[in-house]
Amino acid sequence: MIVLCIIAFTLLILIMNIKFEFIIKIHTPQNTISLKIITLYGLVRIKREFQLSEFVSKLNEREQDFVEEDSTASLDTIFPVLKVLYKDIVMFIKKIKIYILEWSSQIGLGDAASSAIGAGTVWSIKGTIIAFLQSKLNFKRSPEIKVIPDFQGFSAQTYIKCMLKLKAGNAIWTGYKVLKTWKNYRNEMDTGKYDHIKQQVGGF
Repeated sequence: MIVLCIIAFTLLILIMNIKFEFIIKIHTPQNTISLKIITLYGLVRIKREFQLSEFVSKLNEREQDFVEEDSTASLDTIFPVLKVLYKDIVMFIKKIKIYILEWSSQIGLGDAASSAIGAGTVWSIKGTIIAFLQSKLNFKRSPEIKVIPDFQGFSAQTYIKCMLKLKAGNAIWTGYKVLKTWKNYRNEMDTGKYDHIKQQVGGF
């Protein structure tokens, strides 16, 4: 009975969804990023808000700590591992379902003519980025993009909202493969034998 309960609980964990929702607001001086995570069938809800500069600073600190803890961590060592895992990472990304992507911007360059040209340029750049994302990611609904010209003055604002879901099992399996490959690569680096990695990535 206990074994069946453990198996059932494990299956529930593997098939459960993890919902991420983030909002990025760039409007000087208030540049913020809000993150919401909902999982365990709605029982676990996490919500955080950061200043964008604080968020970037924390990412840099984590990266620095990782490099300090692991002397083999560098672009020269991480890049070959990523190339080996490329197919697995692409398959994982394609399994992520994006339900909402809203991207609204406002731009003003001081006068109507310049603002109109700037808005057209931003719209073109956004269209290119969205077309690329749609070719690589699994969108359940078409992204919504807006560009609003400010004809009255100088301004630059951006609002991005994204909501996506992924299966916990997919995240766990991909994380396991990444950690396993990195551990094997570190072992090869320690022994000075990593020619097989070079062969897989075509040298580096």
